Amino acid sequence: MANQEILLESDRAEDEIGDPFVLFPAVLLSGYQGMGRQKIDGDLDVFMLTFRDEQIIQVEGAALVACRAEADFSPLDAAGKAQDFVGYPRLAQDQLQQLAIAILAEQGRAELAAQPPVFA
Repeated sequence: MANQEILLESDRAEDEIGDPFVLFPAVLLSGYQGMGRQKIDGDLDVFMLTFRDEQIIQVEGAALVACRAEADFSPLDAAGKAQDFVGYPRLAQDQLQQLAIAILAEQGRAELAAQPPVFA
């Protein structure tokens, strides 16, 4: 899902925000190494894992994704916004976009950095 938060590690993030780990909504990775959105035809069941406390879990042996706490009312509303709660820190949308652009440009992905990612 576009708003699924993925934990990324970046030297650039550490330089800019003092922490090498940052949660990015999956939509910001669109276009990176062939990743993109795909139209889904037909019915779709969506399941959201929650835990007593917010957790980062490993998916398919590789991706690290955030699972919200059961007490969170709306994970979609909270995605990509700075929040004051006990859990993993989040950047505001404009900070995430600036950091994503900087990381893409650093990795030689100028064609993606030139098209600012947007939340949809």
